[in-house]
Amino acid sequence: SDYPELLVPTIISRLQEIKFPPPSNEEIVDFLLTKKEERIKKFAGMLGQDLVFWFHEIEALTIDARGNNGLAENLEVWLGFVRLLFLVKIGVIQKKGLNQDQQKLFEKAENLSALKLKNLLSSLDKTNYLLSRSNVNSRLAIENSILELF
Repeated sequence: SDYPELLVPTIISRLQEIKFPPPSNEEIVDFLLTKKEERIKKFAGMLGQDLVFWFHEIEALTIDARGNNGLAENLEVWLGFVRLLFLVKIGVIQKKGLNQDQQKLFEKAENLSALKLKNLLSSLDKTNYLLSRSNVNSRLAIENSILELF
């Protein structure tokens, strides 16, 4: 627990404390970028495109993903990459610590403000939640999230 002082003493007496150190920034970057590298590259390439392009790509994704988890996997990859973009944009992770391939991915998002990234991240997270827990129209939900870029 993050707050062991809130646990009842009878519970604490039956537990063993194990501390997990937070991962380093390099470990976070490596994990998020190597997880689904091809999907990240495709998403990064889509960032500079217009709204019509995005809607066509989302339509293709939803058609391809029918009956399997492809859409959820893509959304998870997008979320991870946008989180990373946001952390780099606000200075939590230093861009100079990234390798050349990773820096190329971030160049595609240079023109996005921290506010746009935050709003997109929030919207994608909400969409991910809705898609996993309701019968919402996946295409409409994702298109609505992508509107945050424009």
